[in-house]
Amino acid sequence: MNPDIAAQALVGILATAGLVAFWWGPLRWFAVDWARDRMFEAREQLFDAASDGRIAFDDPAYREIRGSINSLIRYAHGVSLSRLLFHALVRRASFEDLPPDQTPRAAAERIADPVARTIALSSIAKTEKAAFALVVMKSPMITSIIVLRLLWQSRIAPDTSLTPRQRLRETLVPYTNMILAEASMS
Repeated sequence: MNPDIAAQALVGILATAGLVAFWWGPLRWFAVDWARDRMFEAREQLFDAASDGRIAFDDPAYREIRGSINSLIRYAHGVSLSRLLFHALVRRASFEDLPPDQTPRAAAERIADPVARTIALSSIAKTEKAAFALVVMKSPMITSIIVLRLLWQSRIAPDTSLTPRQRLRETLVPYTNMILAEASMS
C-alpha cells in the first residue's frame, strides 16, 4: 500500500472520528443549553405577564401553560427525533385521548385579557420553536444532510474563484442566518 494513501486514510478516519465525537458531545450539549435558554425566556415572558396583573398566578390556564413549559425545560436533554417518532408511532392512542381543550394553546385561548392571551400564545410558540430546533440540532439524519450539502457544495460544485475558507463561509452563512433569525423571532 502506498504510504501517502495510508496517511490520507488515517487522517480521514481521525477527522471523521473527531466530527462524530464533536457531534455526540459539545454540539448536543450546546443544543440542549440553547433550547432551554429559549424556553426559560418564554416562561419568564409568561411570568412577567402574571406579575403585571394581566393574568392571575393561580389561573388554571397560567398553571397549565407554565407546567408544560417547565416539563419541556426539565426533559429537554431527552428530546430527539427518534423519541419523537417512537412516541408518535407507539403511543399514538394516548395522543388521541388528550381532549383538544386540554392543550396549552387551548388554555391560552381561555385567557380573558387579549394582551395576556397574546403573550401566552407567544410563549407557547417560542417553546415549540426551541423544541423543534433542538430536535433538528440533535438529529444525526438532519446533521448528515447538512454535512452532505457542505461536501456537495465544496467538492462537486466548487466556485474556483473562492478560497476554501470563503466557500465554507458561503455554505454556513445561510444556515447561521436562519438560526439567528429563528432565535430573534422566538
